[in-house]
Amino acid sequence: MDKPLDYPLKKLPPAERNRPVPSDFKIIWGDNPNKCSVIWPRKVILFDRSLEEYRLPELYFILYHEYSHAVYKTERFCDLKAYNYMILKGYNPEQIGMSLIDSLSDEQNGRKRFLVKVITNDKFNA
Repeated sequence: MDKPLDYPLKKLPPAERNRPVPSDFKIIWGDNPNKCSVIWPRKVILFDRSLEEYRLPELYFILYHEYSHAVYKTERFCDLKAYNYMILKGYNPEQIGMSLIDSLSDEQNGRKRFLVKVITNDKFNA
């Protein structure tokens, strides 16, 4: 395609915090008990080495989820904002949904169901 299709952005809940988006932070790979973390004082985003084999859409979803922690504490709200970032990047809703499903563990089924419901129903209920 010459350019990505336009998909509407999802409505987001009110901000829960007001930090600058860490888009200029250095991204590093290392040992991280979480998949990825923003280390705000050091201006670093630390991806765990176990993610090195993840596909690019999954890595973007994780990165944009971490960016979203500048605005939200609530994990599912970060997922929703990451969805919007990925739409702006040119991904389609199915790619984004699969990125979330593939990158989160089964212990995060609630988050998976939430975002898939929002994607498929075009509704958001905080």
